[in-house]
Amino acid sequence: EVNGVVVIINEPHVWPNSGTMIPLGSRVSMSLQCISGYATHRVLELDKDKQPCQYDENGVYHQETCLSFCKRYWVVKYCNCNPSFFFPATTRFRDCTIEDFICLITYNGEQALIGNFIYLNIFREYVL
Repeated sequence: EVNGVVVIINEPHVWPNSGTMIPLGSRVSMSLQCISGYATHRVLELDKDKQPCQYDENGVYHQETCLSFCKRYWVVKYCNCNPSFFFPATTRFRDCTIEDFICLITYNGEQALIGNFIYLNIFREYVL
């Protein structure tokens, strides 16, 4: 049972990456400020096979989308399924089912342990 709401704020056309749980009965005030909306020239000048993340289908790089695809990679790697409740269905991988939730819970911490160090290898072998 969830006693509250999860708030996720991101740019349009960006895969949601994470949210914040707001407990029931809380009062929240927030301000938004854009801190990044592009890749640096150093990243853009890398050869395509060396870029840590690729542009989305609209040709715009978003860090949130990059991080979301990283999480998708971990689900596919450890649970052999696509979390289609967050990502579109694909013919490359079967969709995760309710039976896969135990696997998702079991390996949930694996991606967090490695963090930023895995992004380069992930996007070379999986997303590209």
